[in-house]
Amino acid sequence: MIVFNYICILEWIILVNLTFSFVIFFFTLITAITTLKLKPKAKFYNSNLPTLTIIIPSRNESRIIKRCLESILKQKYPRLNVHIAINNSLQNQKDKMISIVRDYPEIFSYKDYGNMSREWLSGKSWVLNEVLLNFPNLGEYILFLDADVELQSKFALATILNVYLKKKKISIISLLPKFKCNSLTERLVLHMVPSTLSLAGFLNNLFYKKNQNPNFSNLSGWFLFFKKSELDEINNNINSVGLKSLKNCPFSDDIAIGRLFILNNKKIANFFGGNIIENDMFSTSEKAIIGMRRYGSNTYGAMSPFYKLLGCVLIISKVFPYIVLSIILFLFPLHIRLNSIIFNITLIVVGFSLISEYYILHKCNVKGILQVLLIPVSLFFYLWVFITNIKKKPLDFLDKYHTDIR
Repeated sequence: MIVFNYICILEWIILVNLTFSFVIFFFTLITAITTLKLKPKAKFYNSNLPTLTIIIPSRNESRIIKRCLESILKQKYPRLNVHIAINNSLQNQKDKMISIVRDYPEIFSYKDYGNMSREWLSGKSWVLNEVLLNFPNLGEYILFLDADVELQSKFALATILNVYLKKKKISIISLLPKFKCNSLTERLVLHMVPSTLSLAGFLNNLFYKKNQNPNFSNLSGWFLFFKKSELDEINNNINSVGLKSLKNCPFSDDIAIGRLFILNNKKIANFFGGNIIENDMFSTSEKAIIGMRRYGSNTYGAMSPFYKLLGCVLIISKVFPYIVLSIILFLFPLHIRLNSIIFNITLIVVGFSLISEYYILHKCNVKGILQVLLIPVSLFFYLWVFITNIKKKPLDFLDKYHTDIR
């Protein structure tokens, strides 16, 4: 088109970046569309379902674990045992958690595993390893469940087992929950999680056969479901036990476990599970910010330079259209105009980004216009978190994390 001859170099740079942003949003939306949304169904329940062990790591979780346990008690599942792994907790928190667990002696057991060994980088991976090595009643199937998760249907476990049995080539399944937002900051943080995981899933699928990319495992750590024999097979291959191979892995538990499965030629799957589980991750704005800093300094901070760069590029690609739109609106009263092509493409990219983000929120059962209106703000918040943590090492925060109360 002849009109492009009147675009200066700066405007060409803007156009290229907007085009890249559009491609990122497109990939995210395609991944969300092709990711299944699971719905619980009564027909999946029968009295012959295999034994399932639920392992719940609990660190200072007395405020929220009761809700999780009560939702488990409502499950229609014939053979179920639940183990609460207390770890790295303050004494008053331990007493409260033990008191709650004792109120439900039918299927619950608990143990205080003390503080994490200094040889480990991830506290959750450490305590899960301790349980796998020491808990005597592991079932045929295992579910790692976070204490801040509530099962939304009494047929939740029966449904996920049915899905697992149907997906015969899949070795481990995770569910992306509905997010329960208690604060403004929590809305800013959490609504970006689904789209980030969706994009990670696309990249994982894109590179899976080529180099088995482990850093985009596309697992969400709230709900990890697998057959015990799958993990046993991995351990036989690498001459290890439990999750010992993750001892020096700097990534968060979901990426680390996904990485373990992928590197052993196992396939993983992530589903939208907003009708099955709900997550109450943070109760205050302060804890939401602490959680993001922890991710920025631990998981992201420990990645190789290539993946750090890739992460920054992906984040900037999301922020860039809003920056351009802000510049255009700022210059408008000053009678300074960028090329009309820039303006039109910016509006298209921003509009497409809002559609893709809101669609993902819809699949997670997180509804409301507020999330859409706050997308530009949250993107700047994420950029700030990554920039402020990019040079920090994961070990710098370990001592602080041991005393955090979630």
